[in-house]
Amino acid sequence: MKKDTTILFNTISFNLLIVFIIYYCLVSFKLSEVFDFIQDFFLNFSIGIIGFYASAYGCGLVLSKMNRIRIYHGVLASFLVLFIGTLAGFYSRFYTGRLAIEHPI
Repeated sequence: MKKDTTILFNTISFNLLIVFIIYYCLVSFKLSEVFDFIQDFFLNFSIGIIGFYASAYGCGLVLSKMNRIRIYHGVLASFLVLFIGTLAGFYSRFYTGRLAIEHPI
């Protein structure tokens, strides 16, 4: 892996840890509620996280091929990673919700 991809991966991992800690504080420090929430939306979270890392890999490859990387290239790449990962999680929820409406168990 290139240096740019590694930096993006580390940033995503650090941000996911921060999100976990913030949600842990919001639910009054009850770890069981955090895991229940993750269990309820496991498919959405896993597809969203895979989308984050896949888009970070792609953006890292593009950044590594550039001759001169300016600071705004890295910022734009980070926002692109955030946008693609969010869309992946959203569309997984839309798709699974659509399946539940069309084909109830």
